[in-house]
Amino acid sequence: MAAFLISDELGGIKRLSSTNYSLQTLLQAPVNPYPVQALALNGAHVATGSANGSLSVYNLPDNDELIVSPVCGLTPRPFKSTHRFVGMAVTESSVLSCSNAGVLSHSNIDSSPDAPIQPNIGHVPIRLTDWKLSTDGQFFICGGDEVSPSVWSVEDVLASQGPSTTGKRKRKDDLEAGEVWRAKNVPNDSLGLRQPIRINSLDFVSPSVSNRHNIVVGTQLGDVRRYDTRTSKKEVSRWQNVCANGVKLVKTGVAENQLFVADATNGLSSIDMRTGRVMYTYRGGQHVHPWVSRLIRCPGIAGAVTSMATSSDPNSSLATTCLDRYARIHSAPPPPERASDQQPARGDTKEKVYTKALPTCIIFERIIHTEPQAEAENDIWDELQAVEDNNKQRSQKK
Repeated sequence: MAAFLISDELGGIKRLSSTNYSLQTLLQAPVNPYPVQALALNGAHVATGSANGSLSVYNLPDNDELIVSPVCGLTPRPFKSTHRFVGMAVTESSVLSCSNAGVLSHSNIDSSPDAPIQPNIGHVPIRLTDWKLSTDGQFFICGGDEVSPSVWSVEDVLASQGPSTTGKRKRKDDLEAGEVWRAKNVPNDSLGLRQPIRINSLDFVSPSVSNRHNIVVGTQLGDVRRYDTRTSKKEVSRWQNVCANGVKLVKTGVAENQLFVADATNGLSSIDMRTGRVMYTYRGGQHVHPWVSRLIRCPGIAGAVTSMATSSDPNSSLATTCLDRYARIHSAPPPPERASDQQPARGDTKEKVYTKALPTCIIFERIIHTEPQAEAENDIWDELQAVEDNNKQRSQKK
């Protein structure tokens, strides 16, 4: 069983457990709430990025106490109404965050909540929509509106002095300071017109360090593309019209060649990255509820998916938050061993929980190990005598 952390528009943090499908409040909403736009976890540290531009780091308790203690908080620079966090990552000693204004912030975590923190600022392209950090923390990928998918070095970006101000015009293929690789745009359409770059979401194909060169991208035009930064700037695979309403989110699964894709309405599907074929689509399902021990039907998704998280447990579950204020836990069967085989099992919705406040982000926390309850040594039913035995004793006395 798995546990997930959920942030909401009021600035609160809750824990969702797949054992009893209940929500536990870890952080109450503040008096003057700001929506949490980014949420990250590393060990006992939980980092949040709010709509006012502030970053906060909390200590997550090891036990089941419903409380988190603040470690530090900072505001790198005031946010405008159009600015927002597009990505965040936290390590044991620092926090990395990126905004759509092209500001990369690196801040060290201090043990004192009141200690002043001077973040290190770097600059990347503006109009970003998504940002992901590699497992080793050395590189990150980003993309956005007229921003091609690209790979950047964290150290070089933070060491650079920002955009070039020499006045010398650069070629469009020239890389910026700290940029390692940039994808090339797709060919023109049938009319010879340039296709716009509309990157909505991107992710690493595998979290392992050795496979950080493979990335997958979802576009507003409904395409899913796969790149290998070691081969060329062109896409290795391109699957068009995967989502008629545009791809809003992409998330690689725990199983090999598994990819989850959410569109801009209420669609959520699993795709085989070997062929680009849609293996199954989540439309609700039926399951036996653990409390009432009877079959319960879960309706389909009634709002666009805002965030996805996969667990590393043997059951390989998928958790989502949606605009209908529900957090859902789905089953996630892996693709078949061979690409030509049919999908043996389809995913369904196990349970959904109403979150009251609109959920914004969800991340995987940890695996919950459940032990079977031992039977009582002296059960009350064992001490009672059967009725038949009492009747036999009375007949023998007569």
